[in-house]
Amino acid sequence: MSKIILNKVEAKTTDQDLTISPNGNGIVEVTGDGSDGLLKLKNAQQTNSVKIKAPPDSASQNHTLILPDNQIAADKFLKVKSITGSGATAVGQLEYASIAVSNDLNASNLTSGTIPSARLPSSFPATGGAGLKLISKFTISTPVSYIDINDPNNANQLNVTKAYKIIGKNITTASNSNINLAVHNSGRNGVESGLTYTYWRFNNYNTTASVISSSSATTVTVGNQSNTFFSFEAEVYPAQAYNYIHWVSYQSDDYRTKAYISFNSSNTSKQIYGLRLSSPTNVNFNANSQFLVYQYNED
Repeated sequence: MSKIILNKVEAKTTDQDLTISPNGNGIVEVTGDGSDGLLKLKNAQQTNSVKIKAPPDSASQNHTLILPDNQIAADKFLKVKSITGSGATAVGQLEYASIAVSNDLNASNLTSGTIPSARLPSSFPATGGAGLKLISKFTISTPVSYIDINDPNNANQLNVTKAYKIIGKNITTASNSNINLAVHNSGRNGVESGLTYTYWRFNNYNTTASVISSSSATTVTVGNQSNTFFSFEAEVYPAQAYNYIHWVSYQSDDYRTKAYISFNSSNTSKQIYGLRLSSPTNVNFNANSQFLVYQYNED
């Protein structure tokens, strides 16, 4: 084996190629003296370079990569097309390949990570099991004397072609008081009269309820005066003639109320534009009372 020690080899004339030719099946080796073999390719000005480096000895790799055997093209990546042999001494044939994109991704293959919200539809069909859509969620930040509940996506009025589920939780008042429910008028600058209702109030685990009804009212008492907090769930259909409110609430000390509310037969042209909760004695609702408004998807 011959050994020549030098720092630089140049071609004899300008623009002449420099050929390194091993004998027979011999190869051209780039070795390192105490470090991994490194091939540096410099630019014309000799100021920058890119390098190809062998893996460290600890990797125990002796594989061979054969450059691609197909046409080069933009937006391709290098892929191992085939392998001869196996393990650390395998020979891999490279090719220019495209990334396979599937139009039929299976979500069951997802094991971690998140999906950007932009990749999800703005709404889901009711036929797919998505029956409710959250359209409003708000929490009282400072004490207020009344709370208005409506549809912010419909000029702050309940949509007469839709049905709603409304949930109130963590509701507290500054002191003991009844909680009244009223219905907004069309301009949302007042409340409507002509409500008819029946509600049942259960006290302290009693199975027998106190039944109260009216055929012409402006407000309905839906919270017990001897309790300072309650939660509720209401279903509302605001359309003319067939409107209704189905109300269920739970107060502290195990007071429970169930009510059915609508306009009476003399007010079939009226509709439910929104709800208002208030106290007849002007007691404030405390901060952190929270309300969620859902809309039923019917399409």
